Amino acid sequence: NGSPSYSYNDSSTYESYGDGYVLSAKEKQMMQEHYSLNQLEKADRSPEEQRLYYAYKDVLPSDQERIHFLSLPTLSAKENWLQRMGYSTMDKSVSRELASIIADKDIAVGMSMTSVKESWGEPKMEEFSGDPRLGNARWTFTKYIRGEEGYQRQDRLVVFQGGHVVGWETK
Repeated sequence: NGSPSYSYNDSSTYESYGDGYVLSAKEKQMMQEHYSLNQLEKADRSPEEQRLYYAYKDVLPSDQERIHFLSLPTLSAKENWLQRMGYSTMDKSVSRELASIIADKDIAVGMSMTSVKESWGEPKMEEFSGDPRLGNARWTFTKYIRGEEGYQRQDRLVVFQGGHVVGWETK
């Protein structure tokens, strides 16, 4: 039965799917915002706009603010909005090359842990050697790749020293 049905509970609307999972109206709105943000992040924009977005993405407190920022029509409008919001005094520098790598959902030797999360999302597993604050770690990411025999699981192990990528392996 893949079609949603609606029910009411304590004056809140819920959407229910055939598998029994129920989304509240707030959860549904959050999912829609996240989807909209994902689509805007994939949109074609200038390297300068990409650099500016990835320089400030992590300090914008919500998907709504990120959506608003990405929806502004020009680089100048984006810069002015950041200044009005009080973000312009921040010392953020993301190179064009790094912004391009992140936008392509790729990683490179020397990337910080934060940049890897920007590119690939949260790791499935994080293992640390010694004090986690030192940034010596191995993270595991799982991705499903479509092939001739359907989707195949691919595990990617990323190794960090001092909080920066020193290598990775795909299994």
